[in-house]
Amino acid sequence: MIPQLFILSVLVFLIGKMMPGDPFTGLVGNPNIKASRIEELREKAGLNDPWPVQYKNWMGRILLHGDFGISYTYKIPVTDKIKKGKDDADGITGSRRP
Repeated sequence: MIPQLFILSVLVFLIGKMMPGDPFTGLVGNPNIKASRIEELREKAGLNDPWPVQYKNWMGRILLHGDFGISYTYKIPVTDKIKKGKDDADGITGSRRP
């Protein structure tokens, strides 16, 4: 089971890396944001590192700290968003327990 989870996590990571652009691509062309600032954001997020380093850091945060990072869309921790979604689903299905 562990090898399958490892392979699945690598595939999910690589599929995400194959998508065009990155979380900061949408900022390019914005007259209020300098190109140097976008590059700083990419560096801070580790997007300039080779993909094996990015994967190691990603898995390390998840496995050691339970940290899935910050949602670029909602600007909140991903774990909080997952918990909120679970709470919403529990409310809909009526399976919420006190």
